[in-house]
Amino acid sequence: MRAKRFPATSRIVVLAVLLVASGCTQPKGNSAEPDQEEVAAVSSEVTELLESNPAATTSLFGRTPDRIACVSKAFGLPKTSSGPSGGKSLFSHVYCAAVDPGVAFGDASIFSGPIAIAPGPPIEIKVPQDGAEYETSIRRIFPDELEEAAMDSVADEGMKRALGQRYAARQG
Repeated sequence: MRAKRFPATSRIVVLAVLLVASGCTQPKGNSAEPDQEEVAAVSSEVTELLESNPAATTSLFGRTPDRIACVSKAFGLPKTSSGPSGGKSLFSHVYCAAVDPGVAFGDASIFSGPIAIAPGPPIEIKVPQDGAEYETSIRRIFPDELEEAAMDSVADEGMKRALGQRYAARQG
């Protein structure tokens, strides 16, 4: 007995359903879960940009510190990549401390929150306003699809520990 064959259109529909169900139609970079290696690369780039350009961080501290120590976790990844950022704006939660001579980490000036950073040159950092204008400034600074992630910015214990270690190393 011969097996019954399905019409070509049925085979195409079944193939399409299987592709969608398996996620094969989802382009990389647009998935709900970002690639963790890319998040780490962009986070490192943000940290390097901030720590190597203290003058650019005046918006974080209201002054230009001699040195800063930062940890970062990217939440908005560039759409293209020639290097981690591809020269595009980066969006990250940062936890930074002004490294001042003779000041212990517990007494340091701290900034914690979301930022938008254009790698430049020159580097441009956009920081949400405090207080009643916070949500309005988030909407002005961050793309629509990143507003919720920007508002969720909270430095966790792991970030605090990592910042304390970076602070000690940079104070040295």
